[in-house]
Amino acid sequence: MNLRKIYSNSMSYSFFINFIF
Repeated sequence: MNLRKIYSNSMSYSFFINFIF
């Protein structure tokens, strides 16, 4: 049901991690 939201959140988190490192 909220798979799309979770996927979007995961991508955003990954992008944030890459930005910091």
